[in-house]
Amino acid sequence: MNPLSGLSEQLNERLDCQLPKLDWQSQLCHSIGYPASDLPWTQLRLAQFEIGPDIQSAVCCDPVLMQLTHRGAYMLGQSPLQLSQNEAIRIVAQINERLTDAGESLFLVDKHAWLFTSVNEMPLASKPVHSLIGKDMFNFSYSGEKSVHWQQLATEIQMLIKHMIDYQGLTPPQVESMINVHFSGWINPHSVQPIPFIDNPAVSIVSDNELIKTFCKHSLLAHKSVADIEQVKTPDLVAVAFDEEQGRYSALLDFWCERVLSGDTKNARIICQDAVISLKPAKSLFRRLFAFNRKTTGLKP
Repeated sequence: MNPLSGLSEQLNERLDCQLPKLDWQSQLCHSIGYPASDLPWTQLRLAQFEIGPDIQSAVCCDPVLMQLTHRGAYMLGQSPLQLSQNEAIRIVAQINERLTDAGESLFLVDKHAWLFTSVNEMPLASKPVHSLIGKDMFNFSYSGEKSVHWQQLATEIQMLIKHMIDYQGLTPPQVESMINVHFSGWINPHSVQPIPFIDNPAVSIVSDNELIKTFCKHSLLAHKSVADIEQVKTPDLVAVAFDEEQGRYSALLDFWCERVLSGDTKNARIICQDAVISLKPAKSLFRRLFAFNRKTTGLKP
């Protein structure tokens, strides 16, 4: 979808919408000066819960959609995944009841972000979902000393979700596709480095996402909720919009633009998972008069 559809002509003229030069997470890290290509998602998810001191493994567990063809099984990621919060809660509850071993637990942060923990150290090497979009996953396998365990668990979860679709009323995915999970970002909570401080007082992050709020708290970046965007005082503003917020992109942009255009923000960006939207520099009075004259007289540029 076009994030700028539905906006007024005046706002459209002031906004520039581009595909990310990097993937959206790398774009975000680059924009705020974070010294990595991904945010520490596993640590951020861990921070949402009171995890016991005996936990030796924590890993992101993400529900994803796979496209099935005669050539392979292709990773579509989470954007086209039609999964409600209630359905995610049901899936996580049944995984904990039926599939986890002693000392293992699956936690739900939100419908697209889950956290798996274990009292056993089970190293895992796996790329994050966003770097696998469009890749054939038919022969995909996890790497690491306990790769067989992770592969088996992912397969069992996929089969459980299929059973819930067939017999428990879970919303089926689109034709010729299936819901699976992907594990990535393994850490041992006792040996991981703290989230580094970011010495960037010129930037404020605007987001209602709990993980982004937690990241700002630990990195000491200025943060505001979307409702408090008018309180941003820094010259740079980075708003973060997740896939599940696509349905309200227009409302978010209207809200964002009204406050940004009336303030003194110099560098404003919304980093979505499918686009980077920025504020064009304001034209001088001469350029605005020239553009108006060209429009009214029919002159071509």
